[in-house]
Amino acid sequence: MFKGRILVGALLAGVTLVGASSARGGIYLGGTPIHTEYDAFVGEGFQADVYSFVYAGSEAELPDDPLFVPLGENETLIAYFMINTGETGDIDLLGLLNPAGINPSAVGISSLAPDGWLLEDRVNPVLFGGTYEIVQFQWDEEFSELLSPGDWAVMFFRLTGFWQPVDGFVGLGSDLATNLIPGPGAIPEPATLSLLLIGVAAAVRRSRR
Repeated sequence: MFKGRILVGALLAGVTLVGASSARGGIYLGGTPIHTEYDAFVGEGFQADVYSFVYAGSEAELPDDPLFVPLGENETLIAYFMINTGETGDIDLLGLLNPAGINPSAVGISSLAPDGWLLEDRVNPVLFGGTYEIVQFQWDEEFSELLSPGDWAVMFFRLTGFWQPVDGFVGLGSDLATNLIPGPGAIPEPATLSLLLIGVAAAVRRSRR
């Protein structure tokens, strides 16, 4: 499992498989997401819940947070609310694979606090970034502290393109749990896009007959 460390900044900047469902528990970041999802990650020594929120298109209403800048027509923003729900066991990593090789235009952490969640329990990752293989958020006790039971954080990334389910992983060291979560999707190749347009045009001609 790839687990590199990408130092983007300590300041704000721009294996058990468990089933997924729509976001639950009253977690709401704001705006008008086109997709919400809840996923549980359970490892040998930890447990975490991840709530995902997908926003897309130039008309998307984003959460009221200065780090969420307006999206272009073909841009997508994915935000994650993660909480350590275990009784014991720290967490130092939330990562997701990037099978389409999309280079995120921004990866960061947010100061949002959903209703009912205490700001003093927010513990932001201090290492975060994206490559062509992975997008990751990492806590490090050398720079700050790990995500302990009851702690939570809100993270996000933007990309040009779509979203799709990808392999996500949460854990501490080599103790990792995996699950499918929303992540980077593919951008249609010009040739593929042309074929799609030809198919649409043909369908329109048939409908007019």
